[in-house]
Amino acid sequence: AKKKNNVQVNRHAADAAGSIKAAVTTTTTEKSTSVKAVVTIQPTSYLPSQTPSGLKKYREKDLALLRGDGKGERKKSDRIYDYDVYNDLGDPDSSQDLARPVLGGKDHPYPRRCRTGRPRTKKDPLSESRSSSVYVPRDEAFAEVKNLTFSAKTVYSVFHALVPILQGAIVDKDSAFPFFTAIDSLFNEGIHIPVPKGGLGTILPRLVKALADTENNLLQFETPQLVDSNNLS
Repeated sequence: AKKKNNVQVNRHAADAAGSIKAAVTTTTTEKSTSVKAVVTIQPTSYLPSQTPSGLKKYREKDLALLRGDGKGERKKSDRIYDYDVYNDLGDPDSSQDLARPVLGGKDHPYPRRCRTGRPRTKKDPLSESRSSSVYVPRDEAFAEVKNLTFSAKTVYSVFHALVPILQGAIVDKDSAFPFFTAIDSLFNEGIHIPVPKGGLGTILPRLVKALADTENNLLQFETPQLVDSNNLS
């Protein structure tokens, strides 16, 4: 059932301990029932042994969700932090030469990884099948905005790493910037890369897929903060 929560906080109702009492109204649309509750929010952290009695069952429930039961395959929405041995380093189903031993166990508990619960490989029952995605507990996973920012920074890092290769392979060593403001074109317009059909033209799209997907082979840099504030610096 869909629920609509209306929370009203009266800051003047705070007691001497600094807690705030909030009146919460929960409405269930299917049954048309309304339930009121009082939630006490305290800016205090408690050790497990000092948890208030009213919060114990919620803390125990949350702890059970974090520990898991050691069963099933992990999903993207899970928050479970249970661990397993390293048994997914190889790929025996593709080739026997790609088989790898299991690392970890009772005698040697480290290294270990987050348990994923994926199906076992067909040729090695001790090994787990591999996946292109890596399980990360939901509380540790990047938010969408942070993930996009991280991906963008990765692309910029790859571009800058490619500059020495491009300079040695396709840039005329005798050429230079004809005038000082031509440097700005690296950030404002970008530079066209004359990639040949063979050789570097075959390798470059593998290194930077974005270059292969664009209509023109264009390499554009992010403006440095120093230049952005003063282009004559």
